[in-house]
Amino acid sequence: MNRTILVICDTEEEYCYRLDDYLREHLDVSFEIVDYTDPDMLSGFARKKETAVLIIAQNAFEQSGTAGFDRVLILDEKETTASVAEPETGYAETIVEHTEKYQSSEEIVRKLLDFCMKFPDGAGKKATYSGPDAELIGFYSPVGRCLQTTFAMTMGKILSEKEKTLYLNFEPYAGKLVAETEMDSDLSDLLYYHECNPEKMPLYLEKVRKNIGGLDLIPPVKNLFQLSEVKSTQWSELLLEIRRTLKYRYILLDLSDTVHMFPELLRMCSRVYSITRPDEDAAAKMQQYEKMLQKSGYEDVEGKTLRLKLPLFRQLSPQESIPPQGEVADYIRQLLEDEEQGHAGI
Repeated sequence: MNRTILVICDTEEEYCYRLDDYLREHLDVSFEIVDYTDPDMLSGFARKKETAVLIIAQNAFEQSGTAGFDRVLILDEKETTASVAEPETGYAETIVEHTEKYQSSEEIVRKLLDFCMKFPDGAGKKATYSGPDAELIGFYSPVGRCLQTTFAMTMGKILSEKEKTLYLNFEPYAGKLVAETEMDSDLSDLLYYHECNPEKMPLYLEKVRKNIGGLDLIPPVKNLFQLSEVKSTQWSELLLEIRRTLKYRYILLDLSDTVHMFPELLRMCSRVYSITRPDEDAAAKMQQYEKMLQKSGYEDVEGKTLRLKLPLFRQLSPQESIPPQGEVADYIRQLLEDEEQGHAGI
């Protein structure tokens, strides 16, 4: 049974409601959130078995103990932490963890997600999105240094202005797409989490994702050898599970030929953008790529591919520009408008 409730308890009313507001705004997992500022009322809460975690300030915990909840995250306010009360009748055991109360709300969310991921049952409500299934959009070109990643990320940010969009980069050396640390999870971690328990994909996505300019992004794999060893079926199963979360309208795949059997992923896409350059070497590479698709039985990929010769952009705007601005963004906005009218391409 999915645990669909988060309970927050703190006698400091302003902090309690501020944490509630932050979780509602930044935690992209669908929980019902219940607040208490009187710890004595916790014992009467009737939906304890539906509660993923009781998040309780130390001052409140010292008054109420576990109050019958079996998963408790204590927000420590001082160095000496109160002893854990014995679980009440009806629960085999109570699991209690601690984190600092006066740290960033982002760190509290990180700790909360780590806590939820330890349990075999799911957490959060099932999505209620009723629109169309997530559309996969592919980006691949055999021509190097063609602005593929700049193009893909800019389109992602433009699409995210209206619909939830996720960007995945499959390059072996993707550069610095977003500020990250060595501790941050990446696409290989998401793949590992999925293979452990696909039912918890909404939590995994929330733990791994970053956001830049409104676009959700999974940091790319840091190890080239990990990337090349993953089978296409593993990627396709991961993508299908992400689609099942109903969190996104668009999923963008910025692909490279390092990915095993990458045409299989292009086949999953509704459309593919392939950027080339106006020179003989680029034309030769594109012809070789198209012949490979034909000989390998991927004519359908060729049929859904839009080949683009980008104009010469005088200046590239920084990736952090919000909203996306500059010549690339203007070009993509016009391209999307032309596609809607049915006359895009070269």
